[in-house]
Amino acid sequence: MSTLQTVIDRIDIGDLMVRYARAVDRCDAALFASVWAPDALVDYGDGDTAAMAWSDGLVGRLRGMDRTQHLISNSLVSLDGDSARAETMCTAYHRFTEAGVALRMLVGGRYLDRLVRTGDGWRIAHRRYVMDWNETEPSTMQTDGRFARFTTLGSRSPDDPSC
Repeated sequence: MSTLQTVIDRIDIGDLMVRYARAVDRCDAALFASVWAPDALVDYGDGDTAAMAWSDGLVGRLRGMDRTQHLISNSLVSLDGDSARAETMCTAYHRFTEAGVALRMLVGGRYLDRLVRTGDGWRIAHRRYVMDWNETEPSTMQTDGRFARFTTLGSRSPDDPSC
């Protein structure tokens, strides 16, 4: 494999990881379809599940939260022709209300992915999630006072300003 192709593949795989995070945070089912290979599987601790069915369930659960933000970092990719393996770190912020109390939950983990090159580009064929840590505490988010001038807030698809 040429050095140029290696660079292109790494950039494309990085874009794939970011597209996944965007699909989660915007609750965008159509965008989820662009990250999974046909017959892709995910394992978030309860065994392998069909990726698209899992994504549909995730969108439903996340719509019950006020907001989320998934940050992707430190991706280690091993290329082998039309397949690859990647370990990618993720830090996720979730804000939700439980028993009338606004909470924030931070979760740190890693995606262990097996990827394949398809006719539509790189896709995730199998994802295993490893949680490394989590914290839940009352939220201190403010939209008044010093933050009142920030009148554009993020939201779910299709209402988010980026959509």
